[in-house]
Amino acid sequence: TLGNEPVIFRGTNFGQYRSNVSAIYKNPFENSNYAARTFVAAKCNVTKKHIEVTCYSSPGVGKFHFWQLSVGNQTTFAINISTSYTPPSISSFEDEYLGGGEGLDTSGGTLVTIIGINFGPSVPLNVVNATYRNRALEGQYGDKYDPSLSCSVASQTNIICKSLPGIGKRHRWIVEVGGQRS
Repeated sequence: TLGNEPVIFRGTNFGQYRSNVSAIYKNPFENSNYAARTFVAAKCNVTKKHIEVTCYSSPGVGKFHFWQLSVGNQTTFAINISTSYTPPSISSFEDEYLGGGEGLDTSGGTLVTIIGINFGPSVPLNVVNATYRNRALEGQYGDKYDPSLSCSVASQTNIICKSLPGIGKRHRWIVEVGGQRS
């Protein structure tokens, strides 16, 4: 999700070293605001005369991105092999009461920092879907909570949410960023 990952293309007629090469990539089927955009590769170069191009990804989120290369004035068809960013992963939590996510106020509104990796850039279009639940409470008030409307990506490693009114403890959180779940 940080970008700058090499993506190597092998084929023919890519030209000489330092040819004018550019690339875009996107998932034409994605509905997520940010992951559905067209990403522009950070840089592309012919790395083996005529037969190999190496491009570097831009920061982003999502999966099943199909690439399109342009060499000089010629553009390839969309390449039918896709790439994906690494899915988000949660490692820990902090709440405003320093309870490691265990100090949620039953009336809601507790700020929770979800700590992990691969949450993507902190931009308004990078929408987070988050839920938390304790399956032991299934069928009772407090079965599943969805604070998504209050969540935002603060950085590649932090998501901030406000808890909802509820009960229970030891809730398991799941976040979805760019159509990929933790």
